[in-house]
Amino acid sequence: MKIKEPILNNNIKRIGLFFGSFNPPHIGHMSIIANALNYSDKDFSGLDAMMVIPAWQNPWKIHSRAYDNSPTYNDRLTMTQMICENSFGKDAPVYVWDIEKQVFQDQLNSQCYTSDVLDAIKEYFKDKSVELYIVTTMDTFTDISRWHNGKDILQNWKFCILEGREDDSYQKIWFTFKYLKKNYNIIPDYIEIPVVTQLNISSTMVRNQYVGRWTNYRYRAYFVGGINVDDFITKNNFYKDKEIYR
Repeated sequence: MKIKEPILNNNIKRIGLFFGSFNPPHIGHMSIIANALNYSDKDFSGLDAMMVIPAWQNPWKIHSRAYDNSPTYNDRLTMTQMICENSFGKDAPVYVWDIEKQVFQDQLNSQCYTSDVLDAIKEYFKDKSVELYIVTTMDTFTDISRWHNGKDILQNWKFCILEGREDDSYQKIWFTFKYLKKNYNIIPDYIEIPVVTQLNISSTMVRNQYVGRWTNYRYRAYFVGGINVDDFITKNNFYKDKEIYR
């Protein structure tokens, strides 16, 4: 399979890979990207670019109830592009990449695993002098061992882990790495990124705001990162099913 090339310049050496359903994307996602891109220390000179990768289909949600007003993959891709441009500008090194569509669009009725996407990404970049880092939160990182081929991912990929500002964040890191070492003899290669700005917002929380069609569109638009994203959601009548989003 030939993967469509993301537009990257020759100065980009360290690339973050940020996966998510983005259903819808919101300012919490943008906060993660900003924290990761702005971080550097004496041992890590920082990420040069971020690849934002909407999920073709989330394998954890494959058996969830179908509904008529769900955004398609292309809709989620469009919303993600909008909010990234609103948040960082068109010239920022933040790229929305449709690689999951390229990998999975011909695989009807089959589960879509992050490990397959990572294999395709690794193949694409094999002749390029770049370092690749999976950008994730501490909570998501603790789940990776349960993913399809999750132990291989932990063993063979580098990570940028946003630690969070909770009091137990360091305990979570310590217990997770102790568990991986004891049970699987895995010591992940990672950069720990302290979170400067943390927004406790989820896509479920944002979807619920559209069930009742709040009259204060400015409040909704704040969560989804721009009036254009809010307009896209409301004009397409997304997220109106109370049975799903209550």
